[in-house]
Amino acid sequence: MCVVALVVGFSFLSHVQKIRIHTVNVSGTHIIDSDDVQKAVQADLSGNYLRTFARSNTFIYPKRKIRADLLKQFPRIQTLDISSKGFQTLNITITERTGSYLWCGSTIPTDQTQVGDNCYFVNSDGYIFDNAPYFSGNVYFKFYVPLPSSTASPLTQQMLPTITFQKIINFTDGLQTLGLNAVSVTMEDPTQYAFQLEQKNNTTN
Repeated sequence: MCVVALVVGFSFLSHVQKIRIHTVNVSGTHIIDSDDVQKAVQADLSGNYLRTFARSNTFIYPKRKIRADLLKQFPRIQTLDISSKGFQTLNITITERTGSYLWCGSTIPTDQTQVGDNCYFVNSDGYIFDNAPYFSGNVYFKFYVPLPSSTASPLTQQMLPTITFQKIINFTDGLQTLGLNAVSVTMEDPTQYAFQLEQKNNTTN
């Protein structure tokens, strides 16, 4: 009877409105829709543990699950801080990854009008984290390399081993010091890469 009474008592306390999270504040987003983040968090706060204890109670809310679900749903998130403010507010602070390069498939399209189509943003570590809009020209350096998994979505894949990725970037930087602008790279085989250079139009007066 004592155990039952304790369970009933804690269940009642977990549903007290004054100590339940009602507001989710999201900050730091630029491309990620903050409303989508709020909806994802509210979904994790809804319902009860064991059909008894309110998930939205500020003392027992599922912080680990919220973190895991947000990182899975929004690969663009680089850092994530979750903290409560008072008893009724949850603060979600996000830092987004920035796109430094593009992955655009395993090979360069034969149709040049398709170059820049169906690309994904890659961060400075070689991690693919988001779809990219169409870019004409050479706004971003492009990678045309097979991914570790050809059947899974490119999102959240590590495009190349970190050491290989950094060697490629360092090589392109070296080319720039020679006045050569590399616009993309293709993989000839796992140990050989070919760099495509920007074609400069020569004009005469």
